[in-house]
Amino acid sequence: MADKTAMSVAQQPSKALFAAAFEQFDEGVFILNARNEIVHCNDKASQITHYQAEALCGKSILTLVDAQDDNPLEQRLWLPKMPHYGDKIFAQLRLPDNEVLPVELFPGPFHYQGQAYLTLVMSDARKRRDIHSFYHNRESDLRDMLDNVPDSILRVDSELRVLYVNATGQKCLPATQALQGVLLTELIADTSLIEQISWSLQSVLHTGSQLEGLFRGKSQGRDSIYQIRFIPEFGLNHSLKSVLIIAREITRQFFADQQLKETHEQLRMMTQQLQRREEDERKHIAREIHDELGQHLTSLRVGLSLTAEQHPALASQLEKLTAIVDGTIKVVRNLSTQLRPAVLNMGLKPALTWLRDEFNKYQGCHCLLEMPMQEIDLPDDQVTTAFRVVQESLTNVHRHANAQRAKVSVQQHDRELVIKIHDDGVGFHVEHVPSFSFGLLGMRERCIMQGWSFSLGSELGKGTRVMLKIPLRTG
Repeated sequence: MADKTAMSVAQQPSKALFAAAFEQFDEGVFILNARNEIVHCNDKASQITHYQAEALCGKSILTLVDAQDDNPLEQRLWLPKMPHYGDKIFAQLRLPDNEVLPVELFPGPFHYQGQAYLTLVMSDARKRRDIHSFYHNRESDLRDMLDNVPDSILRVDSELRVLYVNATGQKCLPATQALQGVLLTELIADTSLIEQISWSLQSVLHTGSQLEGLFRGKSQGRDSIYQIRFIPEFGLNHSLKSVLIIAREITRQFFADQQLKETHEQLRMMTQQLQRREEDERKHIAREIHDELGQHLTSLRVGLSLTAEQHPALASQLEKLTAIVDGTIKVVRNLSTQLRPAVLNMGLKPALTWLRDEFNKYQGCHCLLEMPMQEIDLPDDQVTTAFRVVQESLTNVHRHANAQRAKVSVQQHDRELVIKIHDDGVGFHVEHVPSFSFGLLGMRERCIMQGWSFSLGSELGKGTRVMLKIPLRTG
């Protein structure tokens, strides 16, 4: 009696240990003795078999489960070389209501205190079939989706052998019975294109990084352009196992973009020529007005003065005419200056100084000018462009900024000249500027045509900043 009590006490920790170890399993877990009798099972085992745990303990597992094939189940359970939770055994579980449930068994023999035992894991095969069917359907849906995209999608291994090709890709490759396992280099006849693709694949395999680019090939004697992305795919051990290739032919789009760029460049060159002609015409008209008309008006004024001296009786009438001539001379000078300030011929520093003085003379906003001490050596056309951009910027400050102060700074570095125009006005959202804002568009285009960098920044309540960077000639 004492021995039985001691054994019962000794068994309690074992049952508690079994419960703690196996209750977390999603499968049914049985512990069998050498006679195939159940000595312990978890709650999931009771749920699968439809038996209470007390009814299962002591029952032979062979009375519950039959093998699906002709091999005796008992021998397969106790195979000495069966790996722990190794190859599964397909079997049929007899339920109390005589129904049969397909199950999968994973046996694992072990020894404890000199006795042979068996851990048997049982799972409902229907659940696994449902999972398999779910993933099979997901894979089928994914393949259907990939087959309907306009891009060619291929997967190749590290040896450049094809693992997968979608329907679009199959249409672009030679018609063969099986593409899987074939070297990609054997499927593309264009040697130039395959060299580019092979080099890119080797680069991706070496670096493990994505790569994307445009590739040129030949199709029916014509140039074809492809946009191809190479995406490395890694396994569970982080080793690169394959490369996904996504390719799209963009020949029409590419050449249309090229033609559009050429058209834009032609328009830009035409605009540049028109602006140069406009500046030349401004210079010519301003010179004609200043030299010819100005001289005639000056001669007329001198003649009126001499006539007044010779005919004192006409002095009052001639004085009025002289005042009219003086006003006309002033208008002519202003018109000549507006067309093209003569100070532009003296260089950028005098031109910007004159522009600042004119701005401060007539505007409520005060403009500060900062310039380097050394001379600024720029060609005449660049002086004119820089002057016009600063002039347009200050005009915008006057018209739109509602600013109190503006600042123009010129900084000369070794290889570039930086001009900044900043105000403390109301500012605006740059992204909301309409595309037909010809003032800003004109400034940007002037800079682009000269090969300069132009940037515009503004925030509500923080004013506006315009900056242009002018590369300087070296040597």
